[in-house]
Amino acid sequence: MTTINVVNGTSVVIGDVNTRTIDIGDIQALGNGTDINQGSTLLHETFEQYGVQVKKQTSTTAHLIASGIERFVTGSYVDPLNRPLIGGQLSIPILNSITRDTLRIIIIHVDSINNITGITR
Repeated sequence: MTTINVVNGTSVVIGDVNTRTIDIGDIQALGNGTDINQGSTLLHETFEQYGVQVKKQTSTTAHLIASGIERFVTGSYVDPLNRPLIGGQLSIPILNSITRDTLRIIIIHVDSINNITGITR
């Protein structure tokens, strides 16, 4: 059994494993594009919660495994650890799956109350 609190428009940016919360408004704002999208993100957050709650994984381990699962959906290797949020921009590097070099950076736009307002792919 996995418990997930689904909220809309909170200070949680996408998801918080400690409070078992995902912000569905943030997820919807990601749209259906390449690399990162609402479907892959919902899967990631759900699998991460499952890892922590059911499999008793650390949040870091659950996040890394969820990132790998997300890769199966998008085909993109999203850097699971390097995701700085600076000045309202959450930078998500997309990596070469072999060399780990950065191919491009996805920018998720976050407003002053931590709601996602858009994405630049």
